[in-house]
Amino acid sequence: MKDNFLEDLGFFSNNSNNNGKNKCKISYLDESPNDKNENHSKAEILNFLREINIDTRFISYTSDTLYINNLRFSKFSKKKQEIFEKYYPEIAIVRSTLFQKICTRSSKVLANELSPKNNVLLLKPQNEIDELLAIVIEPYSRKYGIKIIESDFESLDELISSLDKIAIDAVIFPLTLNEQVESILSNIFAGNGTLKDENIAKDKFINDYNINIIFPFNNVSNQWIHSFLDIQRSSYSREHKHSKKTKYNSNKKSNLNNYMLIDKKEDFDKLIDKKEDFDKLIDKKEDFDKLIDKNEDFDKIAINFMEFLDDIIPNYKENILKSVNFIEDNLD
Repeated sequence: MKDNFLEDLGFFSNNSNNNGKNKCKISYLDESPNDKNENHSKAEILNFLREINIDTRFISYTSDTLYINNLRFSKFSKKKQEIFEKYYPEIAIVRSTLFQKICTRSSKVLANELSPKNNVLLLKPQNEIDELLAIVIEPYSRKYGIKIIESDFESLDELISSLDKIAIDAVIFPLTLNEQVESILSNIFAGNGTLKDENIAKDKFINDYNINIIFPFNNVSNQWIHSFLDIQRSSYSREHKHSKKTKYNSNKKSNLNNYMLIDKKEDFDKLIDKKEDFDKLIDKKEDFDKLIDKNEDFDKIAINFMEFLDDIIPNYKENILKSVNFIEDNLD
């Protein structure tokens, strides 16, 4: 039946007789059980898309939905969508302009950070942003030939304890534009300058373990992400735990900060060992736990300040990030 799709595209006349058998069914050695729905495998779906001249490097595949990352480059026309839906009516197709904008922003990061055949690890999804990141990353297995490893690790700390058991080149981390700006503002309010904590963590991870940390969403705002998720939620009538109100804090950001606190604790221990200003520390009662609490207070101030700016200054987050990147790039 599916062999007639070439006729649907106009390659054959109505009188043409095409009796080929199951062209689309091929097997991929790396196909996992999660890549299949009840009736069709991932390999079959992708092969069918190629047969109707769709570039699968710009399509994200899940077992029940295809997401178009770039409408122009994928060549996924309305005509081809009609043909696909004729043979696979149970698979939804998402043509969201907002999703394509998210993918375009992410691709600029991934193009600079990924290398062909990289082994890339995804931490265990903790929320919808993590799940969306996995969808955005999926076609890079075809675009760059990378191997995407889905793990049960919930944080960098858990990953570090198991690095001797796995071979990876990079970790994909769902840090968003909002979270970066929150980190920058928190450091400014704390008097620590504008240096981004995530860049420090990234450099430390590369130096200590020769593994890159990639932030595909570092130019993608929470507003974009949540707006897209809200649209999907409405379109498919699915129930999600996440609130529609924009959230600036994230579990993943906390995990990254916990990794950074290792250095802060080491510095504190060194200070105690050297007895430098120890009496002043006792007088002020600035122990390590209170330093952490103080950092959390600055995070709250940053969040409140961002909520205020959201209402009066459009695109302020992008401008703050550009300014900080310029400062860091031009430091002596």
